[in-house]
Amino acid sequence: YSGQIRGRWVVTSGVYMFSQEIKYRERRAIFGRWSNPFGGDQRHRTLGVYLNNDFHLGDHYRWVASMGARYTIEKKSVKVATASSVACNSVSGACTFDFEDGDTWKSITPRFALKREIGQFSQVYGQWTRGFRSGGYNLRNTSPTGLPGPFDEEELDAFEVGLKIERAQFRFNLAAFRYSVSDLQRQVTRADPAQAAIQVTANTADATVHGIEAETQLAVGNTCRISAFVGIADGAYDRVLYDLDGDGSTVGDEKLKLPRLAPLTFGTEGQCQRRVGDLGQLIVRMGIAHRDDSEIAHDNTGVLDGGDVLDASVSLALNDSLNLTLYGNNLLGEVFRRSHFDLTGLVDSIYSPLKEGRVIGIEVRWTRQ
Repeated sequence: YSGQIRGRWVVTSGVYMFSQEIKYRERRAIFGRWSNPFGGDQRHRTLGVYLNNDFHLGDHYRWVASMGARYTIEKKSVKVATASSVACNSVSGACTFDFEDGDTWKSITPRFALKREIGQFSQVYGQWTRGFRSGGYNLRNTSPTGLPGPFDEEELDAFEVGLKIERAQFRFNLAAFRYSVSDLQRQVTRADPAQAAIQVTANTADATVHGIEAETQLAVGNTCRISAFVGIADGAYDRVLYDLDGDGSTVGDEKLKLPRLAPLTFGTEGQCQRRVGDLGQLIVRMGIAHRDDSEIAHDNTGVLDGGDVLDASVSLALNDSLNLTLYGNNLLGEVFRRSHFDLTGLVDSIYSPLKEGRVIGIEVRWTRQ
């Protein structure tokens, strides 16, 4: 329900229900031989109830105060077959489950915000929001000694203040943020002679991340626009709950850097479009984005490659149904690793799959009217 009460009070409320059944199976080729499948089955049910209130204050309604909350209850029940020689049948997928459990999580996630309109085209705001990532179980359990769960919810407190300006030809957004994360959920991977890799999902730490983000967009004439963005971020562990570097202790692990947190990102993009006689609408786009190097693993043994990505495309909309596009992605041919996992003790190599390199292609899209 959404409606206005007494002119200045706007209420939005509702109920959310979700259910799913998951059946997960996995096989691995280790030293040239396929292992038996393993995995798990999960039944998941969620119910949420939410209410938000917007109060328009002042003589000209320049101030808006928002207060709301959501109550969520989640229930998960699982059966897990840990990786072994008798875990699951490779033909039928039927499993000999060695773990069966269920758990329920209840969360209240409030939000408080205040914004002030300045003139006709700009506003300042501040807000605090709490969110969560669901608790659960690891359905791909490969650990012969560790249980697949449950792991608890990850909770995030997000503080943000910012400025927004929007006119017909110009838009600018600036925000400063601080995220406090409790019971950080992460998958920690260890090498293992029998399974090649053991993945454990656990609540590893509490952490804080803060930074500044800005983005702008400018219209050039009636046919072109230029946009740009920049982000600066920093973060650190506040408390470590799980052995991150695999030395058997959490002592000193709080000094490790947060993985996948790039200190600096920025980029710009330009796009122009115009009518080409009776041929159709021509759209030309080019953009370049930069990302700094960052840590890729919890033990800080690998690097998530930074670099510059240049993309471009030329599209021609011949009519409302047919669109032709010539595109190029990662035109500079930068090499980016997706992950880093040291397997030198098993197969004398490091597992580092790469993102796609330079890709040039033609796309033809036809929409039936």
